[in-house]
Amino acid sequence: MNLKLILARLQNALGSQDVQNLILRMPTASQAQNNLSERSLNLVVGYDGSPDSQAALDLALLIAHQTRLATQNQVTIHVVYVLDEVQIELLTKIYSSSKAVRQEQQKSHLSVGVRSGTQALATQSKTVLLAQADEILWQARRLAEAWKGTFVAHLRFGSLATELKKIVETETGNILLLGCRSHNSIVIRQLDTNLPCAVLGISE
Repeated sequence: MNLKLILARLQNALGSQDVQNLILRMPTASQAQNNLSERSLNLVVGYDGSPDSQAALDLALLIAHQTRLATQNQVTIHVVYVLDEVQIELLTKIYSSSKAVRQEQQKSHLSVGVRSGTQALATQSKTVLLAQADEILWQARRLAEAWKGTFVAHLRFGSLATELKKIVETETGNILLLGCRSHNSIVIRQLDTNLPCAVLGISE
């Protein structure tokens, strides 16, 4: 997939805006060799519901639309929301702490059911976060309703940079779009330098 042609079509759609400042990282020729296809385009979007990630999704939709207008290539948009397991642990600790305070105040049956209570709180924490994740991915689907092409939502657990790399590799992503505004963004610095695709952000 020729990124220069894609960006040329995008720049034409955006008018005078210089799309070159969207490029945060380009793979080397050897890194991209196994990632290229002339028949399909896979766009991977890191999404968390924030305005910047919504802008990244809008950019992906525009690239997909312009590509489909100009070619017969299959275009797939992959939206990835990564739920950090640290969030689950933190929320569990908060629930556990508040329950411990209430039990201490009650001064009765303090040692009864603490383990099972903690497990229930951990389950409750995960349920809350999964509901939040489902709502965020539903929001992404709503934003992409006008897109009549293939749209896939992914929910992953763990490190954002690690999980994005896994999706890029397993889905043969050609472009990774993030709501980042510079090369110095934390996520960009954490991404594997061997990522086999271009990384686009959003312009100032």
